[in-house]
Amino acid sequence: MKILGVDLKHGVVEVQVETLDDLWVLHNVIRENDVVYAKTTREVKVGEGSEGSRLPMTLGVLVKKVEFQEFSSKMRIMGIVVNGPEKYGVRGKHHTLTIGVGDSLRIEKKELSSIDLELLKRQVRGERLLLVSIDYDEVCVALVAEQGVRYLWESNLGLPSKHSSV
Repeated sequence: MKILGVDLKHGVVEVQVETLDDLWVLHNVIRENDVVYAKTTREVKVGEGSEGSRLPMTLGVLVKKVEFQEFSSKMRIMGIVVNGPEKYGVRGKHHTLTIGVGDSLRIEKKELSSIDLELLKRQVRGERLLLVSIDYDEVCVALVAEQGVRYLWESNLGLPSKHSSV
């Protein structure tokens, strides 16, 4: 994770997501009633009766729920739009921000706690722990991550036993 800016006085932090673990940490830092700003797309109708088109825009969403989806490598932030382009009339509407690796976002909290800040700083350092386990007949390599252990490789060594013929 890359921290792009911090304003402790106003409880604002801007980050760029670099790994799946970053999403997990952000999932734990972002809470209900925080405001999150990110680039997104939204379907808007320009005139009455016309077909809507999906337009890119930056929206500020008052958070109601946050979901981490490891299977899709995304985090979903659901809430109500509190800031966005006036000409599209999106303020007050429900919206879901989908955040993935490579995305940047701005988080505004009523108070940025020291615990939240420490979680973010620890993720910036990018500390990783690789675990190698070797048994008599098996070997396993795993990565200890923020959201659990990820098994990278397993193999049966297939060594002959004392009673097997070579």
